[in-house]
Amino acid sequence: MKKIKFILVIFIIFYIDYISKRWVINNFLIEQNINITSMIRLIHLRNSGIAFGFFQNEAYWKSKILLTISTVFLCILFKICIKCKNELDKFSYSMILGGGIGNIYDRILYGSVTDFIDVHVGNWHWPVFNIADISISIGIIFLILKNSKNFMLKFK
Repeated sequence: MKKIKFILVIFIIFYIDYISKRWVINNFLIEQNINITSMIRLIHLRNSGIAFGFFQNEAYWKSKILLTISTVFLCILFKICIKCKNELDKFSYSMILGGGIGNIYDRILYGSVTDFIDVHVGNWHWPVFNIADISISIGIIFLILKNSKNFMLKFK
């Protein structure tokens, strides 16, 4: 039964990401934006590159290779997640998987990923991102913190 709750986490993250992206697609033209606060705005962007827009202008065939590699990577992560004994590891991998599946779904459907959250302080802008990116980042941060803690405990 425990595996079911982690699959549920994957599905919930995918679904929240899906709904948020569809809302942006249905309510904003490309590059249309609105300010939420002085530091956060919503803007409809299409990212055909990889994380944070890297390789945005690369050739079409490179994006197909990226899609294939990403899919294989997510399958490997799913296998790791299922075999994990540690609940935090399973949760972290589930967050990464849910976000990864959300972004791959967009790539398959549209050939690019819908990004819409723009955070900025003054003239400094973080690359525009989405709910899937947040989930992937949090999952990775959890794994890094847990493993760095374990790493440091070995040297005490």
